[in-house]
Amino acid sequence: MAISDEIAAEVLSKSARHCCICRKFQPLHLHIHHIDELSSSETDDFSNLISICTYCHSDVHTRTQLTRRFTKMELLKHRDAVYELVREGKLPTSESAFSAENLENMLHIFKTKISENSDPSVKKCSENSFKVLIASYVDESEIKIWVIPLAEEEASSLPSVPYFIETGNQQFLTEIVT
Repeated sequence: MAISDEIAAEVLSKSARHCCICRKFQPLHLHIHHIDELSSSETDDFSNLISICTYCHSDVHTRTQLTRRFTKMELLKHRDAVYELVREGKLPTSESAFSAENLENMLHIFKTKISENSDPSVKKCSENSFKVLIASYVDESEIKIWVIPLAEEEASSLPSVPYFIETGNQQFLTEIVT
């Protein structure tokens, strides 16, 4: 039994074509997944469906010995959270203004302005720093930084400390030179 166009449209519009697992806008890379396996539930009801991108869909079906699978309850919570974020306007109903092309254009402008600036402290800002600042500005979100925990002997032997920076839906892996 195929999911009707009406029900598919409702699932996709409620999620604003975002994956309910990774929350990325994936307009043409979404699957409509049955929360209760179709073989056991035999229903294509709206309440049993969730939009999931191709990548996350394979994760939902992967069985491993060391990790937990997605449960029905977890999938429902992910779906409901995305529906609520869309309803509140916290997830855009289209692709973010933060695109690779926009980023490259903004970086070009920054590099041009920096080369014209004689203040030496301005030139110390890395390209990755500009990417984070641009992403934060465009997505109107705060910047969060997490240092990746390492064993003391491992950390002391490295020339830099790895850490994650997150702003909006963007994540950056970078390092601080020690």
